[in-house]
Amino acid sequence: MESSEIIAIGSAFVAGLAALYARWAALAARRQNEIALHSERLRVYRGVVAYGCKFAAQGPTLKKNDVWSFDEWVQLSEFYFNKDIFEKLDCVFKESLRLISSI
Repeated sequence: MESSEIIAIGSAFVAGLAALYARWAALAARRQNEIALHSERLRVYRGVVAYGCKFAAQGPTLKKNDVWSFDEWVQLSEFYFNKDIFEKLDCVFKESLRLISSI
């Protein structure tokens, strides 16, 4: 074997290792993105649950500030959940406003 063939084989080996490392890095980045999304979804979920508990406890006597603070979670849900969930939460928000303004 000539030295140029050895260099070519070595280069191919190094290129293969670089490709494996790039794949590993991409998988790690994807996993990190999933963790970050889960964290944000969990925050939105906790905000929605807290609003639901507050609404269940106070009912129509709920303050407007509490309803408007729920709007933050509704708007964030548009980014972290599917359209159907966002639309349902938006409907809950609008009905909550309608309910407290009718009293």
